[in-house]
Amino acid sequence: MPKVIFQKYKKFSGTIDPNKHAAKLKEIEERRTEELEMSYEFEEEMEEEESEFEYEESELSLSEGDPAIQIGKIDLSFPETTEEFQDSPQCFPPSYYTLSSKERLLLLYAENFRKQFVLSHPRRRAMVLALPNECKVQKFVCTTIRPTAFAYPELVSSVEEIAKFVADFVQYEPMEDQTNLPTRLISPETLLRKRRGNSYEMATLLASMLIGAGHPAMVVSGVARQETVLNDQHNVPYPYPIIKEESVEQEQVKEEQSVKYKLRALPDLESHLEEEMAEVHKRRAEEQRRLEENLLRKQMADLELLAVDRYHYRRSHAWVVIINNAPWSVKPRITYTDVNGDVVEAPPTGVFIEPSTGFICETGCKQYILVDTVWNQYNYYVNKQKYQRVGDLRWDLRDINDWEHMLPGEPPEMRTYKVSSDENITDGDTDVNDEKHLDAICYWVNRLHIGFADYEQRFPGSGKKVQYKGAIHERFSPYSQRDGKVMQLTLFNDNICTDPRVRYEYYKNRFDLMEQLNYTYETDHYEELFTKGRNDSLKSIEYFSDTSLPRRLSFSSNSRLDSLETVDLNPGSIILHYKDQSDRCWYREFQFKPGGGVLKKVVEKFHRSDEDEIGSNDIASRTFLFHQNKIILQFHYTFGALTATTVEFTKPPKPDYGKELIYDEKLTKIYRIRYVLI
Repeated sequence: MPKVIFQKYKKFSGTIDPNKHAAKLKEIEERRTEELEMSYEFEEEMEEEESEFEYEESELSLSEGDPAIQIGKIDLSFPETTEEFQDSPQCFPPSYYTLSSKERLLLLYAENFRKQFVLSHPRRRAMVLALPNECKVQKFVCTTIRPTAFAYPELVSSVEEIAKFVADFVQYEPMEDQTNLPTRLISPETLLRKRRGNSYEMATLLASMLIGAGHPAMVVSGVARQETVLNDQHNVPYPYPIIKEESVEQEQVKEEQSVKYKLRALPDLESHLEEEMAEVHKRRAEEQRRLEENLLRKQMADLELLAVDRYHYRRSHAWVVIINNAPWSVKPRITYTDVNGDVVEAPPTGVFIEPSTGFICETGCKQYILVDTVWNQYNYYVNKQKYQRVGDLRWDLRDINDWEHMLPGEPPEMRTYKVSSDENITDGDTDVNDEKHLDAICYWVNRLHIGFADYEQRFPGSGKKVQYKGAIHERFSPYSQRDGKVMQLTLFNDNICTDPRVRYEYYKNRFDLMEQLNYTYETDHYEELFTKGRNDSLKSIEYFSDTSLPRRLSFSSNSRLDSLETVDLNPGSIILHYKDQSDRCWYREFQFKPGGGVLKKVVEKFHRSDEDEIGSNDIASRTFLFHQNKIILQFHYTFGALTATTVEFTKPPKPDYGKELIYDEKLTKIYRIRYVLI
């Protein structure tokens, strides 16, 4: 066997250059850095485009991390809470804690509709289809609406009064988790008793009252701005007009007699070139300013589409929309004449109502961002339109390309469809007859009722205070304040309401019939206004906190026997003004001595009896000088006179007891008028 010889290898020794591949590595690293930066910029651009144009994408999903198929899921085991609420102190009827066979069928349809929609549109926001009520039983949202008409005139007359009443009667409470669906939806009847609720509950109550009054109202579920969701009015100017009682004085208007012959006006020989050039430059500047304002308005509108924060497109909110010209509306149709001269029905349009404030605005208002779904007592509709602003929405619910219907063919007024032209079919619109669809008219809510005492009280806690931009508005229930105050409005010099400027107070049911008090902080000036019906016919009082300053009283002269119009109370004097008095007296002034209050002087002034009467001796003024025992009469100027007649009477000394005053011509001074010699 040959011998194997193992040779030991020698250890290699040498030097390695560390910078041998440095240039190549640096090149690879720079190339990779550029690729990462390009990919990052591309992702940012895509995110901006998605946030600006595609509101329905993943950033609008509610619960991050939860599967979309599980959001808003309806429990098909149909649990009931009979044992818990059958004998409860609230005395709920069985429809509140049980489910009828039709309600179970509606919930089954709703869950099937929800699953199909989620599978078809996995990146859309979840729908509000069925929520637990006050008895912890899931109820279909369409059946929660209970149309009811009330006997109070304000709740039937107009949409504005109904919206204001709901905003005042129920205290708004924002949802704890604003980015997810609401966890409850109590009935409108319970909300009227509880008087506290979120936006979905208040919108359901408002829709029930509007539908009961005959208006085509629907509940809207979507996304609103943070200020709207939180009911923050700090940046909203005071929306109501300020009620001011202004005394309008009737002035005698003298009709100018038409002159038959008039001189021709002199020609204008001055040059107006500079004025015309200034007017041209002014028009150009106004046009340039208008273009700049339009450009700035467009830029601001584009900036409004950008998200303010990460929850900008996720804050769930509910409000009410009134669809004019809706197919099921009982109101008169709105029509217009087209270019061919035919009378055509106008397309349906919407008007939004915010239940937390009662404000009514057009669909293009900026406080709402997205509209997901709408529903009424008949059907449930899902918005499928692609839009940037809510004002771009089309409100024709019959268009299935824009709105997805949960219950087909409901309400019956919408059961029409277009067919292609055929020789055997003469009418293009054909009613869907002999078809029975599943409808949602299944009220489980009791009929709504508002007692007269609650209606009179109106506000929870007998008052409501709202802070606007530069104003604080306070309202009180009738008879809740000892002084009869029902409203107070304070205007400030700044927007954060720290420096008050003027305060308006409004009263009702007062014994002295005062209805308004205005106070100016800067001048410390008060003004009290009274309604008609006082025995002294007093209209207003103006005064200051300092009693030494002047005061003024205004009266209704038509309802007073003495025709007194105003009284000015000044330190040391009282001035009275009359209107249409029988003796033609229009001014009377009483002057007092300082300190003692002793009458010193009285001045009376009179109107002329007839301006066309020549040679009349009408008294112009009458002055009583008590400290001199004199009476001075001054007459009006007559036609052709240079001066006026004056008569001065001096009171004779007081006679002995039992004797009468003896007239003495020496104590009378008369100045006769002088005429112009022609």
